[in-house]
Amino acid sequence: MNQVWDIRKEDPLVSVCVITYNHAPYIRDCLDGVLSQKTDFPYEICIGEDESSDATREICKEYAKKYPDKIRLFLRSREDVLIINGRATGRYNFLETLKSCRGKYVARCEGDDYWIDPRKLAKQVGFLEKNPAFSLCYCNVFIRHDKGLFSLCPGYSNNPFWSRKFGVGRVPENDLDALSLVHGNMLHTPGVVMRNSLTEEHFSSSLFRCSFMADWPMNLCALQQGLGKFMNEPMAVYRVHRGGIWSGCGMEERLVNTIWSAVAMLESPFFSQATKEGLRKGAACFFRRLWFMGESYSFDSMMILYRNICARLPELEPEILREIRSVDSLEQKSFKRALVRVLKRMSGFVGQLGRKG
Repeated sequence: MNQVWDIRKEDPLVSVCVITYNHAPYIRDCLDGVLSQKTDFPYEICIGEDESSDATREICKEYAKKYPDKIRLFLRSREDVLIINGRATGRYNFLETLKSCRGKYVARCEGDDYWIDPRKLAKQVGFLEKNPAFSLCYCNVFIRHDKGLFSLCPGYSNNPFWSRKFGVGRVPENDLDALSLVHGNMLHTPGVVMRNSLTEEHFSSSLFRCSFMADWPMNLCALQQGLGKFMNEPMAVYRVHRGGIWSGCGMEERLVNTIWSAVAMLESPFFSQATKEGLRKGAACFFRRLWFMGESYSFDSMMILYRNICARLPELEPEILREIRSVDSLEQKSFKRALVRVLKRMSGFVGQLGRKG
């Protein structure tokens, strides 16, 4: 265990994909956690640095110079940034760095997250090596909040609120398949290791280049090839902070982006019909969440979003109607107060669906 490997001379079994932008306060924790891994196989660290405006690039260069036997550093330009739903994203950096990963397996750790178990790769990759029916392995993670508070990521199956209200959202604590994730992505990025199975067809598709969420379709693509294994050990830390791409979004924006991603996957050739049927039902549940979330949403604005989804995907309508009619609070007058604000946030999304006709 912990033999010294040189990725300039050895083919890595695992590629650790680290995407980073303006992570100067965090990136050392990330890289130190990856470098601390004790393995009996070679692994490489592929860092995609997206021309940060803080000291992130200098720190990455420092590490690449110190560990040339482990690290391959890719320096990106802001001129290549992809704009998705009006936001500058790290998608180009992510896709190009992922293309460069040479390992049989890919693990990911964003620059603001970090690993805390030095045997994380050994445990997860060891399982996948011995179990070819599995394409993905994921572990539990700690959630670290802005003020430094930690909480263990809860198993949603033990959360009576989500189970009672929606019957969905369970983080599987046993083996899972693609249908386990059709209601949303419940696997935190730093906890996942998967087989390196994405192709140029995936990388160049509108699903990966235009959909706001990348983790969810990436995990679902992996689960088209095999099962997922859950290891109930917290081996990583997921940071929640205002600068995070996902955690920095408000709840309304998260739900809209989730719905948009589900629509993109329904149009994608990468998923089975069974998976797509699950996604259709998942979309109905997303609508239930939008209505249930209460006074920050408008009944009328949700109806506009609903009609646009149904116009694009008529087969959703009966299922969504059944789900919507089961929610008791639809007629609350307080919903109307949020109409203008919610419509402003959703207008781009609605317009996109209308243009797709």
